[in-house]
Amino acid sequence: MPPATNNMIKSTTQSQGPSSLEQQCSINATMTIRRLLQLYELGEYREAANIISRLPYGTFRAVVLDLPVDVFVEAIPSSLPILDALYAKVFFSGRDLLAFGFKFLHPENVVSNMIRMFATCDVYSHPTSQESISICKKLLKVSVFHFIHSFIHLLMQTHYYDSITNG
Repeated sequence: MPPATNNMIKSTTQSQGPSSLEQQCSINATMTIRRLLQLYELGEYREAANIISRLPYGTFRAVVLDLPVDVFVEAIPSSLPILDALYAKVFFSGRDLLAFGFKFLHPENVVSNMIRMFATCDVYSHPTSQESISICKKLLKVSVFHFIHSFIHLLMQTHYYDSITNG
């Protein structure tokens, strides 16, 4: 870690009050996003996924909405470990992040890019084919859960509005 950054972190932890905590979380989130994007650009997808998996809940919550998920989705199959870590972290974080829904993770685009991946390339000849297939299965399971949950919510709203309009 560069000395200037280390001094910034020390100065924010030494000051008192709620604003210092907000600053520390902001610095930590900014540094995390930078590191994840750096690893992505270097092609270190598994390392980026490990960082996402190990993030504390508060930092992950601050970071997740600022990540360029569209870029990760377009880079399928290379970015599958990153997407796997993101989906798992959101899914297992509980209701707090699920309240946002999975919209920010773009499950429709993930599914269509996985279909494109299976249709256009010989996945089985790829050296990490079993890992890719395993990750795709996990992502599809979470996406199906999301789609079913959204469908049930839509049915409940429709039933509610029908009962209001019909008296």
